[in-house]
Amino acid sequence: MNGMNAYLALTNQTYSLENTPKTPDPHTPLLHLLKFAHESSILPFEGAWRLHKTSCQELESRTHMRPVGGWRVLCSLAAGARMLRAGASGFLPDMSVEELMNETPDTTRRKLLESFTVHLAPPGAAAGLFLLMSIHPVWGLRIAHASNQIDPHPETSMRFGERDETIFPQSVIEILQDAVYATIACVVATLRQLDPGQAYSLDTLATLLHAISQYSQRIATSRLQHTESSLPAFLPSESACNGLQNRSHLRVVDFSARSFLESVFIPAGALRRFDDGTFCIFENAFDAIQVGTLDTAAQNNLLQRFLSDLSDQHQVA
Repeated sequence: MNGMNAYLALTNQTYSLENTPKTPDPHTPLLHLLKFAHESSILPFEGAWRLHKTSCQELESRTHMRPVGGWRVLCSLAAGARMLRAGASGFLPDMSVEELMNETPDTTRRKLLESFTVHLAPPGAAAGLFLLMSIHPVWGLRIAHASNQIDPHPETSMRFGERDETIFPQSVIEILQDAVYATIACVVATLRQLDPGQAYSLDTLATLLHAISQYSQRIATSRLQHTESSLPAFLPSESACNGLQNRSHLRVVDFSARSFLESVFIPAGALRRFDDGTFCIFENAFDAIQVGTLDTAAQNNLLQRFLSDLSDQHQVA
């Protein structure tokens, strides 16, 4: 299935839900998490940006609840949303409980989504996207750090290679960031168009995500011809998976799509996944979501450019 067919299938081949799921309120689990963080002073890591299992167990014990995706996933999102801060050895509270209580559910949900769409956090979800786009892992690290340069706590932030213009020219960073955010923008703009009362295919979304990422990579590759860097921006073709017919690449596409859902969109309360391989979005979940510096109009414009490119390729074929 090519990109145009995937887009048409995603938006047209659906089935109506008997009962539209109620939009979840992210406040309750986040309030428990933030209170626990303030009481504990620090929530220790079990791996990078991974809440230690003992903290997860204690949260479940004291709250008698487990948020969608689990406490570990929600904690990573909260850190990306600047409610918590990822320090050297654990998560630190970076927002008052009172401030969170005064937010509307829509504002909180938007912050959780923008953890990824603006700040490219949690790192696992960003890594999946970089892998799908065949971005060199070292460049992926640099892009992630560049997306978090506005940081009130620079003493605990990694500034990997930011002073070496030879290895990491700013012009290349900007081109790659544009490609990453363009990919996310097209996905968000597509999801914003979907009907909350309909169920959609996850496999079709994965195929569409692959087509979008390939389009963004192609545009970036063309722009990179006018730049110089000692480190290639993309993995060489022999190291990358070639085409959707390759089983390894199918697994990469599936992993990246599920990372979007399971690490970001589902725990943020933007959509729900069903056991039959379909999903639905919650009403107004993607309204006013920023992607990088792109507002909704800019996101919609990027999606239209992508669809126009697919249409041109289809006519040539």
